[in-house]
Amino acid sequence: MANTRQTLDPEELANLTLAWEAWEQAVSTPARRVVRARLHLVFLLVRFGALRLKEVLGMPVRNCLDLQSGLLSVPGDNARDIMLPLGCMHHFRRILSLPEAEAADFLSLDEGFVRKKFYLVAETCDIEPARAAPRAIRYARAIELIFLHVPLSMVQKYLGQPGPAMGFFLNFAGGDLRSYIVSRARERNGSRDNIFVGIATRAKMGLRRAEIEITTFENTTVYAQVSLDRLQDLDLGEHRQVVTFHIPPQALVLSLEPCPTSLGNCLEATLTSLHADAVEGFASARLDDGSALGVALEWGAIPPSQLYEGRRVWLHFAAASVELQP
Repeated sequence: MANTRQTLDPEELANLTLAWEAWEQAVSTPARRVVRARLHLVFLLVRFGALRLKEVLGMPVRNCLDLQSGLLSVPGDNARDIMLPLGCMHHFRRILSLPEAEAADFLSLDEGFVRKKFYLVAETCDIEPARAAPRAIRYARAIELIFLHVPLSMVQKYLGQPGPAMGFFLNFAGGDLRSYIVSRARERNGSRDNIFVGIATRAKMGLRRAEIEITTFENTTVYAQVSLDRLQDLDLGEHRQVVTFHIPPQALVLSLEPCPTSLGNCLEATLTSLHADAVEGFASARLDDGSALGVALEWGAIPPSQLYEGRRVWLHFAAASVELQP
């Protein structure tokens, strides 16, 4: 049966890394060994730096990389500083000690030629080309960092991606990754209800608080309010950062018709279940994008008899009630 994964699992990534080391050394002539060393260096920058292939090709690595600390200053439109693992630095030191590495064009290689070699080495590990492409390896590194409990906001900066591109990464990586991110957010909140992932698309500043516009990957817009100090801690202004957020079920106010309120959020939904007694109730609702919400109820102007499965309702909640996490 064909492998349907889009990315490499940890064992495959480790095997591919070892295969590149063996492939570099499996030549007899010095000239061919230099060529393979150059290609291996490209792989290492994609594998451990999560760089785009276009960022690597032509990069003056000796000027950008501190061989002692592993700090790599990536130039270009998505300039950033990243730390390479110290465990792989011996490969960088060895390859960059070659006399040929002093040339500014050491990594000026044809992109098509590089991709063919990526696929060639992957064949030795029985990995299909789609999962051995530079972008797949770059994303595999990002997933590796996430499973090492690196915050998603830091992984986004590591990738050098604005929010929309980060959304593509989450979709490319498959539903398992998004489920993992949401499950971590649930653990932090001690809750399984109403956890979402979105992109902080805009910030509006007040005297004491800031209002953050969040667009989920299902194109639902939610507004959150945080203190100015909290906004600075979250560092949301520059990177269109991906965030998780929690809407407490007790913060949701249900109405049977859309009505103006002073609350900043109103989402239209369909009731999917209702559990009620004489004092209180708990409803489950689904947004048009498929997202599920739990709603805590108490019986005010709306009696339980007016609520039933399939009924359209409107859920109002204050922006200040949205619990925002990086």
